[in-house]
Amino acid sequence: MSPYMAWPWTAKSPHARRYGSALNCMLQESQGLSSSGWEVSCRISPSGARADRLLLGFAVQGAARSRIAGLSSSIGMPGAMAQSFDAYAPEARQILLAADMGPHGVERRAYLEFSAHQRPPAQGIVMRGYKWRVGTDARSADDVSTRISDYLRIKIQPSDLLSFLQTLPGVPEVAHPAYAVADFAVREALAQRPDWNGFEYWAVTEQASDRGSCCVRLHDSGLHMGDLWPVVASLLGTWSLDRTAHELLFSKMGHRPLGWIAAGVDARGEPFVTFYCDAGRDDARQALAAGGFYES
Repeated sequence: MSPYMAWPWTAKSPHARRYGSALNCMLQESQGLSSSGWEVSCRISPSGARADRLLLGFAVQGAARSRIAGLSSSIGMPGAMAQSFDAYAPEARQILLAADMGPHGVERRAYLEFSAHQRPPAQGIVMRGYKWRVGTDARSADDVSTRISDYLRIKIQPSDLLSFLQTLPGVPEVAHPAYAVADFAVREALAQRPDWNGFEYWAVTEQASDRGSCCVRLHDSGLHMGDLWPVVASLLGTWSLDRTAHELLFSKMGHRPLGWIAAGVDARGEPFVTFYCDAGRDDARQALAAGGFYES
């Protein structure tokens, strides 16, 4: 997969059809439900860039309980994690379905988002993510095929968040360059709109691993992905990545409004930074077409 061609990046991937199948399933499962919109993400790590994740959200309220109860089965979620998903899905405010393209296959994802008055799996959790591989052609010995992640909202003032992003207590040194991108994003948002107070800070933990990361909400801050190019260019040098190729990637995605930014270390110990941007149904249609599927 090359992330430097025009969207969809999957067009020349050997997994394009599998990815299209996952997106097609998402569309089928969301029919007749109240959609909260699409999102596309771009992940950069020392291994390179990946921009092949599309997410679709929909509200639980108003959906038939029987439909929610059968969702884990219809999207092919493995049995062990499906038990957890089925137990908490009726309590969620929103369900989000995603498909993520990787170099060795496709990862399916489902998220349960909870509001303050709903019953989450544990105190403080605002979202739980379920992630599993499908159609993996090659796995290394340390490959993690199923994962459950918990997202906890941390109440913090902007000044304290900036202090944390500068000092990074408890954050592995290997991840510091990734967190520097989040620090730049928060400072840039506040510089553009000093009165903006719409950010949120989430800490992310992964069950069965010591992976840790953070997410910062930037919706309505006025930032676009391209606004972060100066700090990303520095990151590329730190991680010895091709600046010219990634500059082309940013030129193709830079116009998209930035919703979230995540930084951390994955289950294999690799640092990463991920940009979450607004997307639309046209993005899904193009990705479906690349996999040989066409929306009816």
